Amino acid sequence: MIHKLYVLITFLLFLTALVSAQELSTTGTKVVIVIDSKTNGIERIGLFGDFEKMDRKKILDTYPNKKFYMGLLKGTYRRHDNTIVLLNDTVVTIYTHKQMFVEDEFPMEEWSIANPQIMGEAKAKVLSSKKGQIIIKIEGN
Repeated sequence: MIHKLYVLITFLLFLTALVSAQELSTTGTKVVIVIDSKTNGIERIGLFGDFEKMDRKKILDTYPNKKFYMGLLKGTYRRHDNTIVLLNDTVVTIYTHKQMFVEDEFPMEEWSIANPQIMGEAKAKVLSSKKGQIIIKIEGN
């Protein structure tokens, strides 16, 4: 009887861990996409948590003439000098309607990746570009 109880508890713990792991893998990582106001180039992708720790003045002083958009990263990355370097098969969704500080609209037709350090040797492929979001996938890293 006790043996059956141990098996049942072990199975329930395994099932709970499996469900939790699936939830973590589907939610992704919140990021902030930093765009140069003049060139509309993506210059940096940082973790939302890093930006959340700074107040507005510090962010604007650290990154003058920049716009900040919220995003979601699904896949793998590494950090280099407080910048996220995207690795192969990573998908980034840029929420073009969600700025950290509301200034003006996202440049839907004119944006680019201005800082090659963000992706290493990889290339970005636009999977979707519609009102409210752009989804890019990193390939060939």
